Amino acid sequence: MTSRLTLLFSYLLYLPLLPLLPWIIHQGNRVKRNALRLPEACGIRAGTEPKLQQPAHSLLLRHIGESTVAGVGIDSIHNGLTACVARALASEQLAVQWQAIAQSGLRAVQLKEIITEEDQAPQQPPHQNALLLITLGVNDTTGLTPAHQWRHQLCQLIEYERSRLPAETPVFFTQVPPMQNFPALPTPLNRFLGLRAWQLDKHMQQLCKKHGWHHVQLSLPLQAKWMAEDGYHPNAEGYARWGEGIANAIRTVL
Repeated sequence: MTSRLTLLFSYLLYLPLLPLLPWIIHQGNRVKRNALRLPEACGIRAGTEPKLQQPAHSLLLRHIGESTVAGVGIDSIHNGLTACVARALASEQLAVQWQAIAQSGLRAVQLKEIITEEDQAPQQPPHQNALLLITLGVNDTTGLTPAHQWRHQLCQLIEYERSRLPAETPVFFTQVPPMQNFPALPTPLNRFLGLRAWQLDKHMQQLCKKHGWHHVQLSLPLQAKWMAEDGYHPNAEGYARWGEGIANAIRTVL
């Protein structure tokens, strides 16, 4: 069965959930009202790895996205996902200069405004080598962003970003997380959101295949020991393990 047909048939999976829709809506409102809201991580959202060496080659890692890029769930952005990816990629031969551009609660359509504002800051010297990493989807899942809008907004983001990065900059998307496994979400709400997250991720995978972008599967099992106290974001160990998985996927392309 083709990916397109799989997506079409996946909408039939909502049928068993229809009788539960009033309860799902109630659960969603209750989670939204009572959820523990953790702050974004502190610190300057940029850095270089390794810190004590000056390798001959350098790479710009530009990471844009939502709350996980903003470091929700930890205290310092230097223990966040972007820095963890950079540390895992860096070596004696390669310095990784990283930037994290993000805000908690953003959907894809809102991210363009954030990165536009970021670009008003003084520009750093251009890099010969760069990669673009995008981590999105949770807020578009909970916000029920229509699939056609999701696809259009992702394409707009990439068009904007690639116009400001070196030619042939590779693009990486991280998987939309399987929200059915989030500890903070009760059943059947988690099943409903998990199905929607899977559908948005499938659309993302189709775009990656069409445009030559790269889709990075989530290598981190969403277990409670790797989640922050809100049951919604990773903790420091979770970010480190997730970052290592992303870096391993990037290495297969670079």
